[in-house]
Amino acid sequence: MLANQLIQRFNPSIKQLLFISAALGIAVCVILGTKQIINMNENVTRYQQNEVVVNIMSVLDNVAHQHALERGLSAGFVGSGNKAVFKRLEAQRKLADESVLNLERFLLTVDKSKLNLSFIDMLYGRLSKKSMIRQQVDARNGSQFFIYYSSINRKVSKRTAITPSIFI
Repeated sequence: MLANQLIQRFNPSIKQLLFISAALGIAVCVILGTKQIINMNENVTRYQQNEVVVNIMSVLDNVAHQHALERGLSAGFVGSGNKAVFKRLEAQRKLADESVLNLERFLLTVDKSKLNLSFIDMLYGRLSKKSMIRQQVDARNGSQFFIYYSSINRKVSKRTAITPSIFI
């Protein structure tokens, strides 16, 4: 009824009606297209964040793994004093140190402003005691090494397995 009144009052021509219909159709398409582009951009951002989290978790898992291997070889050396075990321990220490360097390198490539890295800072605090623990192991009097390495492994495993979203 209102539409009929408007049509009678303005008395548009067929050309004008077609133009208005086309303009409305184009406006709807532009609005829906813009909304779709915004949604796609949000999805890309989410995927990128997920990729960063998966990569952080992978790098952290390697840190935990390499230090768990070092823990085992340290136990073997402290228990036996075997020089062959010590040589394998030295090689493993290099791999453990390299895993920490890989973490540091990876963190240089990400936008830290969008991540919660308080856990990483806590991990670095623990890792700062590694040389002292290694000296104890080398002297075969390390009573703290097993607890130390286990705490690194436990903390990393708990953070990556249970709550990966802590990094976002």
